[in-house]
Amino acid sequence: MVAVDEEDAPVGYGEIYHEPTRFDPRRYFIGLAVDSRLRRQGIGAAVWTALRAELDERSAKVACLWADDGTACRQFIVERGFVEVVRSFEQVLALATAPLPIAMAEESVTARGIHVEDWRREVFDELHGLPDAYFVASDRGRLVGCSAVHAAGEDVLRILITGVLPEYRRRGIARLLKLRVHAWARANGYREIHTSTANPAVVALNTALGYAIVASWGGYELAIR
Repeated sequence: MVAVDEEDAPVGYGEIYHEPTRFDPRRYFIGLAVDSRLRRQGIGAAVWTALRAELDERSAKVACLWADDGTACRQFIVERGFVEVVRSFEQVLALATAPLPIAMAEESVTARGIHVEDWRREVFDELHGLPDAYFVASDRGRLVGCSAVHAAGEDVLRILITGVLPEYRRRGIARLLKLRVHAWARANGYREIHTSTANPAVVALNTALGYAIVASWGGYELAIR
């Protein structure tokens, strides 16, 4: 949906769409924005009314969106019945002062027969990834975890992925993988690593490794009767 002024110039828009990674034919995600110069004039409310009618027409059961803290968006959606169900945090690690207890982490993980190694893939070229900074954990040849970064600026990296198979979690593997990435980044002259996650366990791990929370945003849902 696009809102236009008397000269047909766009002043706001709204959309509903399916999220492939959380697909449900009756679960929709929402995008809605209004020209910052024209807010608080009812444009957003009109766009939402049109979107809500479309959701009802499609027999939607839930509508989801993300909203930054400290913006008018949060008040707008809460007034319309959206409830926060998850929270995502943006975290930053200052590499120069970050702790690097890599030997201790390595000893704990390798004692279980798991090793962390470098891994290269050509697909990184599309993501501006750094093949030398992609580390995987293996258990007798089986890949059980990985962590990687990609360039987000001249001296800033961003976590591309960190993951460990469920049955291998809580063994220190993710910690070691991240520490290997940190060590590589520091050795190659990078200043910071940025990441975002809605997983409380990962937030706690990152905090323990020296990351600072610099922002957060809520994931909201509206149950549609």
